[in-house]
Parts: sequence; structure tokens; C-alpha cells
Amino acid sequence: MAEISCLSLAQRTQFQKQGVGTNNLAWAYHSESQEELLNLIPSFAKGEPTWPLLRELGVGWWIRNLSVLKQCVQVLAKSAYQTKQDPMDAALYYLAMNKKSVLWGLYRSKRDERMTQFFANNFTENRWRKAALKNAYALLGKQRFDHAAAFFLLAGNLKDAMEVCLQKLQDLQLAIIIVRLYEGDGDSFKKLLYQEILGCDADGSNQDITKAHPDPFLRSMAYWSLKEHQAALSTLLIGNAGTQHHTHEDEARETKEADPNVFNFYVYLRTHPLLVRQHMANSSQRKAWLPGGKQVVVEDSITALERQLYFATAHGHFRAGCPALALEVLSKLPYIVTENKQTTPLVSPRETAASLEINTGIISWESKPDVHQSAANFDWGNPLADLTTKTDDLDLKWSDDEGEKDSEGSDEGIRMKCDSIEDEEEDTAESPHQHIDIMAQQLKFVACLKILMEELSTLATGFEVDGGQLRYQLYIWLEKEVEALRQLCNYSTTDVAETLELEPSPEMENSASETGTRPTLHEILVQEKLDFEAKVQRAAKRRRWLRVNETLLRTLLSYCSLHGATGGLASVRMELVLLLQELQQEKTHQQLLSPLPFPTSLPLLAASVASSKTVIADPIRYLQCLIHDMLETIVELPKPNTSQNQLLVLRDLAIALSACIYQSLCDSDTFKSNLPDSQDVCSTHLVGRRRRVSVSENQQIITLPSKWPGVTSLRALLAREKDEDTPRLTVVLCEAFIATYLALVLYGLSTCDCVILFHVTGHVFDQEVWGR
Repeated sequence: MAEISCLSLAQRTQFQKQGVGTNNLAWAYHSESQEELLNLIPSFAKGEPTWPLLRELGVGWWIRNLSVLKQCVQVLAKSAYQTKQDPMDAALYYLAMNKKSVLWGLYRSKRDERMTQFFANNFTENRWRKAALKNAYALLGKQRFDHAAAFFLLAGNLKDAMEVCLQKLQDLQLAIIIVRLYEGDGDSFKKLLYQEILGCDADGSNQDITKAHPDPFLRSMAYWSLKEHQAALSTLLIGNAGTQHHTHEDEARETKEADPNVFNFYVYLRTHPLLVRQHMANSSQRKAWLPGGKQVVVEDSITALERQLYFATAHGHFRAGCPALALEVLSKLPYIVTENKQTTPLVSPRETAASLEINTGIISWESKPDVHQSAANFDWGNPLADLTTKTDDLDLKWSDDEGEKDSEGSDEGIRMKCDSIEDEEEDTAESPHQHIDIMAQQLKFVACLKILMEELSTLATGFEVDGGQLRYQLYIWLEKEVEALRQLCNYSTTDVAETLELEPSPEMENSASETGTRPTLHEILVQEKLDFEAKVQRAAKRRRWLRVNETLLRTLLSYCSLHGATGGLASVRMELVLLLQELQQEKTHQQLLSPLPFPTSLPLLAASVASSKTVIADPIRYLQCLIHDMLETIVELPKPNTSQNQLLVLRDLAIALSACIYQSLCDSDTFKSNLPDSQDVCSTHLVGRRRRVSVSENQQIITLPSKWPGVTSLRALLAREKDEDTPRLTVVLCEAFIATYLALVLYGLSTCDCVILFHVTGHVFDQEVWGR
């Protein structure tokens, strides 16, 4: 209530008009601590509640216990009297509780002789009853509707008192409270619910859903009060109800169809113990089996109408930009869809009024067979029950040992026996037409992809500082997300090859000796052989993983192409392009023996001498197009100060280009070996196991790159594998350097950013700077 007092006048007026949402009232209705909830109201705890405040909180809807309701109304009546010291302000509440003597005492304490004598009369007599009705109609003419309803109750005319609350005061909660206090949960209360909420006649027949209340929560609470629990659940599935009801609003119809609150309450009510037990008793706990071997009981099935509610709620979360909530909704979707289950959303109250289980609250777990025998046809000589117990006789055969040997020798014996047992259970159970919900799996996959895109954006902005860190974290993230897709939405591929066949052996992974002794020549030769075998297995494992998840990689690449042209996704897009380009190459033993490094070492060099190139997965072409676009834009700029937007875009493109080239020239294996020893790094499909490093001092390179081992062979390979259509790598790097430099200079001059100008102009273009 403190939050309500902090609202503005317009918001407070709207809240006072609408009150607490009925979705919250439904949870309070099914709460087992309603008395505690009532005491949490500050004004009620102070003994100063008012009816407008209690009406806003929906007290008339969610209080089910009559004793708690009487306690609440007594405090309300006392507070109403103490406000103006007028007994008529509390007359409606006291007369609803049949406490006319309390009003007589209040007038006596006020020394009002006329009203004291009036309330001292017996209003069951016709004379005084007519006098009370006369005063009630007089108060109606004076627009004192609450006092008029009190005099109708004094005359014993509950029907007219209800009409005054409904027609004049427009207060359905007040009418419900008066009826419950005056007669309890009797026929008048049921009649009120039938006519005002459920759209039925006075006796509960001829239900018209268009005349019912449009709020599904109120209809559910009304059905639950009538002890029609299944109807309380089914009414939540009905959309566009109450189109002819006086409280219907056309503009709110579309939002109520996909209200997540309806779904949350429906999931709770669907698993309510009363409904679960009733459902199990009616279905006799029929068993079903999924193709994966998972047992599903009958309450895990779902009808088409229920399935529509799940999908509508998930679609609403998708439109609101909450894929995680949509995934949670779809994860609660039962496995089996039943087609022949005839569930009536609205059950006629007259059809279930005679049900003994509903009236007594006791569910019979025994089936009641129909008996169509007459006394003449009945055999009176047979006992009523068969008291003998049927047992299986022990039958020993000499061929038992031979059968055991045969069963041990066959590999399919155990599986066939299990299948026969399952077949017997399925034959004995009633099996409706069922099928697995494939569309739900597809929607869960879409939700997972949306979540992956959000995580990918976060990943791109977090690992762009240290060389190779982004590639290393991207590989780990990809494998974890693929495993999550398999668990959440049954993500599978057509490749059925065993993964264990491609896992490196422990001897091969642990072949690096950590001892400080100098190895012999034989150990060196054995180590080189093991390194080559590990390199072959690692390449095969990477290629298989990339081939299996090629579609997912292309999907992520499309997202990066659409949403990451100038942001942090540009470097992630470059890594995905390199992975797809690696998938197109032919991995042979000759290439593995070549001086060309592994793709995780210097992927840009591997991409420059790739044997096969595609339009989508060509890193060199991708960088060249980005560089040429930047250079053409810089050449066509008239003045630096004319277009601020173009310079901002150029600045972002320069950052993205620099990040792409920096990541593609970094070595992720070196980054992995530099991780602290306390961090555990396991071997995966894309990342090899980290080996221990026994070097205690940082090695400093003092020789020129042309003198490094293998550089001569690398240059020969680059010259041999060079393609005339592919641009030279050195030219591409030079153009990228010039484009980035000019973009930053123009941006610094235009925005007068001295920091950028200082760092850019501080570089001297020499061989050392170019080598960095």
C-alpha cells in the first residue's frame, strides 16, 4: 500500500478504478494462508479498513473461508461506524451478518429513541416488514443506495438488496459478500455466480459463453467455488469469451488471448492435487512410451486446445522479446498430444450436481461396473467374492540350463524380453491416437537460437583484447551450446559416427614429458611421430564436428552479417568465416606435414593458400570488400566536417576491420598454453588439451622473421599455392592499415579528439611497425 500512495494522481485513479489484477486474486484465492494475507493489509491491521480499499484489493473474490470473511466484515463495520459515528454507515454489514441487535445497541448508545424503537421491532411480522421496504424505496429515491440495500436486508428481501448492489452500486464484490454472509454458500450464491459470471440461467442451465464474464480468472474462481474443478481448469482455455457481457472491452481482447498470467495459473491448476487424483482415477493410470524409451503417464498428455494455449503464450513472449520465457513455456509442454480426448471446456452445472464425489469431496478409486442382471437370472449359489489366491506353480525342467546358455549366447535376448513386456503393457492399456509434438521442438529450437544470438553478442564484446582469446572462448562456447541444444530441443544430426573413435588416446595427450632431463634421439623421433598422429586425429575431429554443425554455423554467420557490421560481432563473424572456410578444404597427410601452421595458429595464412574457395566462406574476399568500401568512402568525402554520421560509421568500421585482422593473425594455442595451471582445460572437438610448459623464463625473439626456421619453406608454399584471382595477402594487409589509419585521422580531426590524434600520429612507418 505504500507503493500505491507513491503513485501519481492519474496512476492512482486508474488503480482505484481497476484494482488489483484478477490474475493476482486467483493466486490469493487458492492460498492456504488467507488470514495472513488479510492481516498484511495495513489499514486492516490498524483496524481502519474501508470498503473502497478492500474492493480494490479484491477481498470479495479471494476470501473463501466464511469465518475469515465474517471477521473481516466485523472489522469493516466497526471502522465504518467510528468514522462518522453514524450507525447507518455500518447497517449494511451488520444486517448482512444478521446482527440487528448490534444496530439497536448502537442507536441506544447514541440516545436516538426513534431509531432505537424502530430496530427493536420484529421485522418478521408483515407490518414491520412493509415499513422496512417503504423506507428502502424512499432511500432509493434519495440516491442512498447502500442504506437502501440495508433496509432490504432488514425486510428479508435478499434479492432486491442484490439488485441494488449490482444495478445501482455496480459492485459485484459487495453483492457476493452480502449473499455469503446472509445465506452462506447456498442457492442464492450459486445463482449469482451463474448469472453474473458464468452466463447461465438461474438454475445453471442454458449456458451462453458470449454472456459470461470475459475474465478467465473470475470464471475459474466461480467454478471452483461451485466445486466444479475440471471446469475451473477448462475455462482458462477459452478465448474471446464474454463478447456480450457489459464489462467486455474490445481493445483488451487481443492482449488477453496471449496473457502469460493465464498460462502460469493454468499450469498450476493443471497439477493441483484434486485434479490430478480425479484424472488418475478416471484414466486408471494408463502408461505410454516415447520413442526414446521414456515412460509418460496420462497426465503428461495434452489436448489440442491446451496445446494452443502453450503456443499462444510462447508467441506472446517471442513478440515481447523474451525468448528465455518462451523456452520455459515450451519446456513445460507435455510430450504426447491426444486427439480423441473429448474435453468440454464448460461443464453444465446440472450435469455434475448429482455427482457423489463432488458433493462429498471423496473420490472413489474403485470402478463401478454396470450390473444388468435381474433377480431371476442371478446365480445365488456362487460366492460373492473369489477368496482363493492364484499363484504360479514352480515348474522345473531339465532344459532350464540349456535355455540359460542359449540366452547368454544371444545378444538380443534381454532386449527382446523387455520389448515383449512393453508390448504387453501397451496392449492392455487404452491407447488413443497420439503423436509427438514436432512443432514444439522447432519453436524451442528457435527460442534457443535467439538466446544464442544474445550470448554471442555478449561474447563478442568480452574477449577482444588478448590475442587468441576470442577464438579460444568461441570454440568452448560453441561446443557447450550444441550440447545445450541437444538437451533442450533434441538437436541431432544425421552423422551417426561414434565420437569416441576420434578422441585422442591418453598416451598421446600425455606424451609431453615434464621432466627436466634432456631427451635422447630415440625419444625425439618417437615424440615427433606421436605429435603427427595427434595432429591427424585433431584435424579429423575438428572436421567432423564442423561438418555435423555446419548448418548452425551458417545460421550464426547470417546473424552476424545482419546485425554485426559495425559492432563487436565483426570479429566473431571473421572467426565463423574461417571455420566454414576450413570445412571446405581437403585435409591430407601432405598438408599436415607442410610448414603451414594449424588453422588455430595463423588462420589468415591458411585461408590465403586454401585450395577451394566459396563466396560465403572466403576470409580474404571478405576483408578486401570491407577495405575497398572504406577507401572509396574516404576518397569521396568532400570535407571532414560535413558529414558526422559517415565519420562515425567509418570509425566503427575501422575498429571492426582492425579487430578482424588482429584476431585472424593471433595464435589461440599460444593463448591456451599461457593460461594459469589452476584453470582446467579439457580436450574437446575444437580445442586440444593444453600441455604443460616447463620453461621458466620468457623467451625473447631477437632474430629477423626471415631467419626463422620454416619461413623459407613457407614462402615456397605460398608461391606454389598462390591463386591469380586471389589478392595478395601483403597487399590486403597494407590496404587495411591505410584504411584504418585514415579513418581514425579523419574522425579525430572532425571531432577534435586529441587523444586519438596523439596515438595515431605518434606512429612512425618503418619496418618494425609493419612487423608488429
